[in-house]
Amino acid sequence: KVSPYFEIKSFDLALFGITWYLFTIITYGVWIPAGLFLPGIIMGGAMGRLWAYGIQYFFGYYDKDEIEQNTILGSAAMLAGYCRLTYSLTVIMLETTQAVNLFIPMMINMLASYFTAIIFNQSLYIRALRGKQCPFLLDEIPYINKNIRAQVIMKTPHTLPLVPTVAEIEEGLKKEYRVFPLINKSG
Repeated sequence: KVSPYFEIKSFDLALFGITWYLFTIITYGVWIPAGLFLPGIIMGGAMGRLWAYGIQYFFGYYDKDEIEQNTILGSAAMLAGYCRLTYSLTVIMLETTQAVNLFIPMMINMLASYFTAIIFNQSLYIRALRGKQCPFLLDEIPYINKNIRAQVIMKTPHTLPLVPTVAEIEEGLKKEYRVFPLINKSG
């Protein structure tokens, strides 16, 4: 049995999701912390529910519980895709929705979204940091910088070994610098 208000619900839901998407795009680049987590839940929920309505429309299958479950799964997939969270997000979603029966489907859904997103783009938070020119450390050293030593980029570096003696620390504190590169046995 197909819901009699399918077309109206779907149009309203699509308009709702697009509106939240536009709001998120507008507030994404500003310096005011407008948040990305809650809009992701809302947009993902709208997409999950639209997916459930599509199944209902094309296959004539109507189950109210399944529509609600797809809403939760859509929210989880959206967040996993752009936040790059998996296990902790699963726990958060399970605690907030109390839908423990969705643990396995949610994990599969989130992992599929996570690995798909890794193939196509970076995390939204990394993009935000880059856009606002905030310094942050990458997970990997860029290939071009992998073999550069401190001697190459510093004028006359004063280095300390990994386990310095008191005399070496005292000598370092007499210099005008306050930060020293630590070197291992291989330099």
